[in-house]
Amino acid sequence: AVSLTIPVVQDPRILLSPPKNKVLINCQHNDSSKNTKYWYRQRTGKSLVLIGYTYRTDSKGMEKEFQGGKMNIEPKSAEWSILTISDVSSRDSATYYCASSTHSSI
Repeated sequence: AVSLTIPVVQDPRILLSPPKNKVLINCQHNDSSKNTKYWYRQRTGKSLVLIGYTYRTDSKGMEKEFQGGKMNIEPKSAEWSILTISDVSSRDSATYYCASSTHSSI
């Protein structure tokens, strides 16, 4: 098996926010062939949960649990996606991960 990895940068790496604020987390890399971004949340002691994905600038999808507007993911380019969390509260305390992969319709 062959595994090709690229550095994926999440910014900011650590984020503290007062309640009720809106926060943005960027996910970027330099390989346009890795055009699908997956966003995950992991609360302390819990498993990873998929929030949703972006594909290039063409589409995005949110898992049912995260639909409703509090969280949003925005595809900016094949290399860049943004996770926005509105009206933050202690329930949003978690580690958020972004992963990138190649997607093809073939």
